[in-house]
This record gives sequence, structure tokens and C-alpha cells, in this order.
Amino acid sequence: MSDQSRNSWIKQDNPRLVSARQKDIYEDILEDRRHSSDVVWSFRTREEPKYKYNKPRTPDEIRKHVMHSDRVKYAVEKVCSESGLPIEEVWKQAEEVMQEMSHNLSMGAIRGFA
Repeated sequence: MSDQSRNSWIKQDNPRLVSARQKDIYEDILEDRRHSSDVVWSFRTREEPKYKYNKPRTPDEIRKHVMHSDRVKYAVEKVCSESGLPIEEVWKQAEEVMQEMSHNLSMGAIRGFA
């Protein structure tokens, strides 16, 4: 009876054959996280799948495309008509808001604030 395993599907408790994660039939999905810290996890790099029609752009190019979009132009014109401010001043405010809202696509920095 001493040769009997705790699990009926395992003949012997041989660590080479059965990992600690698979003991007692259940798989411990948090086992890897218990051996590392949250800081290490937050700064790890990931390989996300790339969208096939996506072209790589720098953060400055993305800001430029957003600022020249039809929606932003319409919003600037609407603010000008409602507030009576000159269009140059409204564009300057829009660029300041865009600069503050945008980021440099660094996932480590984003996860650091989370």
C-alpha cells in the first residue's frame, strides 16, 4: 500500500514523470506566478500578433495623422464658432491636449502606472 500513489492514475510519485502542478488531478495555473514578483511580470516583454494590414508608425506620425483627421478639424472649427477664439489658438490648445494624451508606446511605462 505504501507504493500506492495519492492519485489513482499515477503508478508512482516520480517527480520526473509528474510535475507538482499536476498533483491531485488539478493543475495549478498560478504556480508560475508564485515564483516571481509582480514587478518582474509587469516589465516583461510580450510578442503580440501583428495585424496584417498594419504599417509600423512612430508616435509622432500617429499624432500627426490624428491632428489632421476630419474629426479633429471639425471639433476645432466647432470650438472656434462656439467660443469665438481665433483658430490658431484653438489649434495650439488641441496640440497641447494631444501631446499630453499621447504616449511613446512603451508597455513597461504603461504597466508601471497600472
